[in-house]
Amino acid sequence: MKLIIFILIVLIIAALLIRIILRSVNQHSPLLGDASN
Repeated sequence: MKLIIFILIVLIIAALLIRIILRSVNQHSPLLGDASN
């Protein structure tokens, strides 16, 4: 059970990091920002 909880926590942290990275990329790249809108 501890292993499952650990994996879930890692996946959540990874998802948050990916969202932050995508946001920073969209801010620096106007083309991607316009496409996402």
